[in-house]
Amino acid sequence: MSCSGAGNRPKKTVAPNRQQPYRAAKRPRFSGPAAEPQFPPEIWEHIFRFIPAWQLPQLRLICHHWNAVISGSPSLMDRCDVRIDASRLNRQMDQHYVPANLPPLVTQLVVRKFTIVSCDHWWPEFAQRLKELQLMYCTMTVDVLYGMLRWTPNLRRLVLYGTKLSGTAEPDFQLDRLTLLVVCCVGYEDNSRNILDGFERVFPRLEDLRLKNNSMPTNILQSIRTLQNSLQYLTLLSYPNVLDELSELQQLRLKMLGLDVDVQRDDLAPWTKLCRMQPLLENLTMSSSCIHVLRETGRLLPRLKTFTLTVRNQMVASFLETMPRLEYLEISGCYDLISFRNYTTPNLERFVLETIETEDLFQYLQRSPRLRQMRLNNCKLGYCEAVTANLPNLTLLILDDLNCHPNSWFSLLAHSFNLEELTLVYLRYLDNATMRKICKMLKHLKKLSLLRMRYLTDYSANHIIQHCRALEELEADYPFTEAALVRIESARNIHVKRPRARSDDEDDEEDDDD
Repeated sequence: MSCSGAGNRPKKTVAPNRQQPYRAAKRPRFSGPAAEPQFPPEIWEHIFRFIPAWQLPQLRLICHHWNAVISGSPSLMDRCDVRIDASRLNRQMDQHYVPANLPPLVTQLVVRKFTIVSCDHWWPEFAQRLKELQLMYCTMTVDVLYGMLRWTPNLRRLVLYGTKLSGTAEPDFQLDRLTLLVVCCVGYEDNSRNILDGFERVFPRLEDLRLKNNSMPTNILQSIRTLQNSLQYLTLLSYPNVLDELSELQQLRLKMLGLDVDVQRDDLAPWTKLCRMQPLLENLTMSSSCIHVLRETGRLLPRLKTFTLTVRNQMVASFLETMPRLEYLEISGCYDLISFRNYTTPNLERFVLETIETEDLFQYLQRSPRLRQMRLNNCKLGYCEAVTANLPNLTLLILDDLNCHPNSWFSLLAHSFNLEELTLVYLRYLDNATMRKICKMLKHLKKLSLLRMRYLTDYSANHIIQHCRALEELEADYPFTEAALVRIESARNIHVKRPRARSDDEDDEEDDDD
């Protein structure tokens, strides 16, 4: 079980002796129960509240006392996902199976890769406290699923991922507290069956419905119609006539809508009708390359703050002038040319650009004074692109596989002097000398990730140690050696994350997805 969470080497920089007492005292190493301060459980519980959720399982392994403190604290256990994984030798959960060492106060449970036949002998008592249940890559009948849910009166969130269902059953219970249902890659022996059939009666107060199945029966809207009075957030993949059918739901008032639908010029009438029916919409995910559709979208949705757009052709982003309240903007495509020209988004705080070609991006971003977070992934920027004005509010930046002149991304870093989190992935021409300049410029950097950097060597470890005085966490892989990572880790109180090796289970999961 686990919880879910090129330059010259400076002459004066030497690897510290890890045996020196003052060096060892600076590192947060746990030496076991013998070194544990004698605090009462209430003090330990208060201390552990400041620990990130992903570190709590590590603390439980230190000693029996810490395990008892965490496992016995409802507030700490509320932050943990406890997992029950099927083994390669036993993938069946039946009347003979009893999970070992389950903490008594579990509220979030993940069950993975089981064929679930029965769990009546341990589940009814255990499930009473559950607030979140995830069934991943499991196989079961609908009757068994209802039998499990019947014993979860406090359940708020249900996730079905890669699950295979069979059979039919009529529910005779309701879960009034459940507000989130995620159905992703769920298979049914009868492909024409409505996956939500029965769920709309079990979850009468459902607020957030996320349907991400590749095969979506057309009668799915019958269930959505039953839930329309309570739904506020809806995510759907495309199916025939989805725009027409959604626009007919008179009581549906959404705050968030995610549609995997390419809205074209011919869809303008049903699309505008749907937008008029949803005046409260603040968060929208859609696909379209028709500028007329996009401009009408902004005009009809005056509250829009979060916009995620997939494009399939080049365009001028003139729709931005109809969306003045945007705080989050994400645009992705297939190396389609996007021009931002002189348009501005004054309230923009977070920006994502993925697989897009553009020649005037930085000029647009400089007209967004509130920008705090930005991710550029697999984009091609203009040869002359450069940042010429400071971005004082930018604290998080991710640059992943950019195709541009190195002066372009370096100018962005040079004008982002308040960065606290920086991720650099496969940046061409980033060498040790440039890394030294970056470390000297970014004095507030707390988290740094350097991945797939072919021109960096262990010399950059010296620059990180010498100049990144505020650094708390480093993630790095090849070509950094383990010795360099240990040197960084031991020099100061820096948590070094190594790339996690892929497990056999993850490979199996990819096969299951296929």
